Amino acid sequence: MTNTAYISIDIFILIFSSIGILTSVGILILIFYHRELHAFRPKEFSSQTFGSGRKITEISDRTESHIRYSARAEILVSHTYLSVIFICIILFDMYAHNLYGDLHSNVSFNSEWCYGRAYILHVGLATLYHSYIVQALFRSFHVIKSKRLQSVQFMFRLVLIQ
Repeated sequence: MTNTAYISIDIFILIFSSIGILTSVGILILIFYHRELHAFRPKEFSSQTFGSGRKITEISDRTESHIRYSARAEILVSHTYLSVIFICIILFDMYAHNLYGDLHSNVSFNSEWCYGRAYILHVGLATLYHSYIVQALFRSFHVIKSKRLQSVQFMFRLVLIQ
């Protein structure tokens, strides 16, 4: 491949990693905004009744468990998007250095920092794959209906284990 092909590939990867960073940050903002917008407030509903005469507090038990499930799922999805942001930042840094090396022929890529970047990228990819596994485990524990395995403490332990 010619030098212009390398430069164009580097520029495309820089553009797409920037788009990945901006998209992931936007989705994280939407997750946090949605969480604040739909926060559970049981005091507002304590005295209201439905047409059937049942108080809303009887129904709010199911709603509260759904919100707890949703909050745990939001934590895991946020973890995935933080991993994506981390990977995109590392890719942006790597390909910015590659573009600089393609434009200046006297730059050496045989340095310890170059190997460190590659290692950090592999760690970031492992973090992303691990977050997918934790989400799959969480959803399977929800199907199994295991309360202990669905707890927030257990999910945080899985995130910290990585």
